[in-house]
Amino acid sequence: MSVSESENKTQHATLQYKLGALLDKHTDLIKTPQGQFPFSLWQTLAKTHLLTPLLPQSLNGQNATYTEVARAAETLAQKTGLPGLTMAWVMQQLLTRVIASSPSEDVQTRYLPPLLSGESLCCLCISEPDVGAHPKYLSTEAVRDGDTYLLNGEKTYITNGPYASVFIVLAITRVDAGRKSFSAFIIPRDTPGFSTTPLKGFHALQPTAHCQVKLDNCRVPLDYRVGTLNDAFESISKPFRELEDILMLCPIAGSVRALIENITRENQTALPLEDLGQMLAMADTLSTIGVLAAEELDEISNPELKVSFIITSKLMVEQFNTKIKNYLGNTPLGDTVTALANDIDILVNIAKYANTAKQKARAARYLKK
Repeated sequence: MSVSESENKTQHATLQYKLGALLDKHTDLIKTPQGQFPFSLWQTLAKTHLLTPLLPQSLNGQNATYTEVARAAETLAQKTGLPGLTMAWVMQQLLTRVIASSPSEDVQTRYLPPLLSGESLCCLCISEPDVGAHPKYLSTEAVRDGDTYLLNGEKTYITNGPYASVFIVLAITRVDAGRKSFSAFIIPRDTPGFSTTPLKGFHALQPTAHCQVKLDNCRVPLDYRVGTLNDAFESISKPFRELEDILMLCPIAGSVRALIENITRENQTALPLEDLGQMLAMADTLSTIGVLAAEELDEISNPELKVSFIITSKLMVEQFNTKIKNYLGNTPLGDTVTALANDIDILVNIAKYANTAKQKARAARYLKK
């Protein structure tokens, strides 16, 4: 076998290639009417072990690395032009891994299998109305009552909440000298006292949908708590935020490429050649940074670099989107381009407070040297 043949065979075996090939074959499964999630695509991905590749083979995964998932997510975003769909694919892998760690046999047998087969979704509930996700201001509580926990409170901006069958809810389980500690609980949708309402005025990141959640004396068994007691913000919320931030860098690059492709398809002269060349170079750089950041997750070598990659990438995309908005203001290019540009803008601004805090912390560490 020649070197080129060997390289070609290796390429065809990659997660990125397999996912791209499946998307090319099943284009009819990608787009769905507003208000519907593409579960047919999800189930097709599951049948080919492409829905949760980050998970072990025993959980219908491929033991993929973060780098492999990041590269594949970039392909998903570029081929579909749907950053919301890509975000859902990344999030479901991270959250299903949390569900899979549950000590509850009931959770393992009733709620995990539909997630692995693509028949259902799960979601994470942290943010609350008017206060966001800052732990100082969160108020949802979980109180132990015999062999159960009783949860009360409200959550908002729940990604895929309208479609989910199971929710991971962060709630206060201890307050010590004014400092709140949180635990995570698995709440099935059919739990008495649990209800959702649509999030009005937010229709971006299709085909995902968002909602608010109300917990009114929701009672769950003790073993529906997942992770370490009183440590969920540190062990679940913060790691999830970092993983999502980094694993979405490559998809943002893919979304930028999809946006450029859509613009030039509609009007090849819409962008001056100098600006188009700059945007293409920016997409290449974003992709490279995204891969490097994912490699840092796999190797755990330099925590400072991960923060730098996130900050720099988002600054670059903000500059890109400013240019795009200027063009759209002067040359309307259709709903698809407008929606995609808006989705990219929203992705860049997710967790802006947390990323600003990281920038300040980075600066403070530098000044202490």
